[in-house]
Amino acid sequence: CGPGLIGDDVEAVCRHAAEQLRLPVVPVLAAGFVGTKNAGNRLGGAALLTHVIGTAEPAYTTPHDVNLIGEYNIAGELWQVLPLLDRLGIRILSRISGDARYAELTWAHRAKAS
Repeated sequence: CGPGLIGDDVEAVCRHAAEQLRLPVVPVLAAGFVGTKNAGNRLGGAALLTHVIGTAEPAYTTPHDVNLIGEYNIAGELWQVLPLLDRLGIRILSRISGDARYAELTWAHRAKAS
């Protein structure tokens, strides 16, 4: 909440940190007073679309690439589902939420379905 209350330039701070660290630093403008948890999720998704998704390309694509959005991998259920999807020929290109990898998020725009 602090940066939102005092008007800090979160995006400028993230740009500076990214330059110093030589790593992506993504600004998520979701001050706690903005609204509900769902509003925060929406703002986080907007930050992914603006700063992450579409910034790189996968090594290859298939006609059966999909993104999983909103799976939280609670108690490891995803690990039971992944082999089944693989047997069906469905490749998980990106996971947006639980078990996400930054590199996978960058090429999520190449999935055929989400």
